[in-house]
Amino acid sequence: MKKVLTAALLLLFSIHFAFSQDAKKLWFSEIGFLHSNMIPNSTQYKDLWKDCQGYGFDAKFGVQTLGNTQIEQLHNYPKFGMGIRYYKFSYNVLQSSAAAYGFINAPIYRGERFSFNYQAGLGLAYFSNPFDSVTNPNNDFIGSYINCYIDLELNLDYKLTNNLDLFAAAQFTHSSNGALQRPNLGMNNFSQEIGLRYYFDKNPRPEFIHKTYEAFTPKDFWYVCVSPSLREAYDDNRYFVLNLEASFERQFSPLFTWGAGLDLSYNSSTPAYYEDGVSQGTSYKQIMQWYPAAFGSFEVLYGRVGIHVGLALYLRPIPDWDYHTPYYERAGFRVYLTENHSQFAGVSVRAHGGSVDFIEWTYGIKIL
Repeated sequence: MKKVLTAALLLLFSIHFAFSQDAKKLWFSEIGFLHSNMIPNSTQYKDLWKDCQGYGFDAKFGVQTLGNTQIEQLHNYPKFGMGIRYYKFSYNVLQSSAAAYGFINAPIYRGERFSFNYQAGLGLAYFSNPFDSVTNPNNDFIGSYINCYIDLELNLDYKLTNNLDLFAAAQFTHSSNGALQRPNLGMNNFSQEIGLRYYFDKNPRPEFIHKTYEAFTPKDFWYVCVSPSLREAYDDNRYFVLNLEASFERQFSPLFTWGAGLDLSYNSSTPAYYEDGVSQGTSYKQIMQWYPAAFGSFEVLYGRVGIHVGLALYLRPIPDWDYHTPYYERAGFRVYLTENHSQFAGVSVRAHGGSVDFIEWTYGIKIL
């Protein structure tokens, strides 16, 4: 861990040298120290809250926005950047992990010296000791070396000097490979962090820009979307999954959109459950590979990028040996390819009862 921490510090000092002369943006770096507890996936693993603790560090580099655009002002002048996070776990089944991720950090409240903020991050995590049927058969949480990484947190900042902030954070993180390789219960952590943030600018911190913009006119969109995916089933084979979707979405402010619609999912793994008797004696019909659902969605917009969440209810009975719940959750992001939001591409995770089932790769186009 000392070598990794030294490398991270050298990287931050190198970035400092490269960007400290840039007067157009307010660049910063930060280092924080972490303690975590694993959140048990079920009562079977309830003891892991105390038995699986993690210790590590978080190093970030980013930029403080100053209000050059309407979106920056409306989000109360957020920070953007990249981070590297490392954990060493007391639970030897997991050993250690390292994540690289992008983040946005924006104030809920901002005072003269004090601010209360939220942060959302997305990236990739490497786990040093995933499941192996011979060498590590007890790891039901992480089935692959490379996994998706999601970070959600609340943090407090206090301005110590013109260049230095003290911060403390409470974090929820989730790591999973989206059922591309099982077992894949996923790794959920609750972490506490304390650290320092250093702004490279030698001058007093710039004033935030305040501009007046025209009132926003709500916009309506009708989209059709296609989302292919792969899903590993109980037999360790990977199967094709496809989701077709039609939705109505209303952007009621520059920052927020709500939506509702219908989707139809095709799951090619369904016959395998019937062929091998996992279906508990029920007979197979081809229509059982199709899963209709109704959903609602909400999106937070940062210009052409949207953080998208949804909740759906299946419109036919779902066997508990397959998707496990009569509903699913979705979380991910979209990138709008045009200014008028007529097309987008995105990636999201679909989960059932908090357990990620697969990763969806989405393309959507406006039809009305």
